[in-house]
Amino acid sequence: MFKKMSNSELRAFIDGCHASKDYGSDFEVACRVFNDRHDGVALTAEQFAALQRYAGHHGRCWKSQLLGDWTTGRDAERSDGSLLRQIRNTLGPAWLNAYRLPVAIA
Repeated sequence: MFKKMSNSELRAFIDGCHASKDYGSDFEVACRVFNDRHDGVALTAEQFAALQRYAGHHGRCWKSQLLGDWTTGRDAERSDGSLLRQIRNTLGPAWLNAYRLPVAIA
């Protein structure tokens, strides 16, 4: 029933969203909330383009860099800062952890 989320994704959700306060260690409830929150989520074209540019600029470890920028507020200093902040405010760190940029087909 909760196959969409791995244990590491659940841990990121609980840690990143402070869900442990709300759900304690109830794995099924936390999984359900995560899956409901992220099922069918679509970025706007502008947000997607901003993520692609950010990933292209920061390379292989772009997610770690973006999480650091979100945590420290440095995302506001980036050229696409407002778009990156929109993603953080609406989807959050747990979403980013589970997100994979699509691979271009040549």
